[in-house]
Amino acid sequence: MVVEELARVPVSVKVSSERLLSLLREIDSHFKHPVKKLVTDIATRMIHGDLLTLSETLSAMREVAAFRNQYCALNTIYFSGREPWEDVDILHDEITCRWKSEA
Repeated sequence: MVVEELARVPVSVKVSSERLLSLLREIDSHFKHPVKKLVTDIATRMIHGDLLTLSETLSAMREVAAFRNQYCALNTIYFSGREPWEDVDILHDEITCRWKSEA
């Protein structure tokens, strides 16, 4: 969840991208997970104001889908792309429904 918060800072919060990237590097140094690089790379792009294409967003979501209950990673990616959102919404719902049914 922290990575998502760094990548999607509210407009009312004033913090430099350098500080956000520093915090992201700190988080990155303390965790190991198969999708960590994917999510931190996307968060870095978001901090720099670079949104993913629709195909990049869908591809990244499909990668995370293999790791059940990684909702924070999925949400970070969900908000990383440009519109249109319909395909992203559909895939997000498919993934979360699958995760819930596997519980």
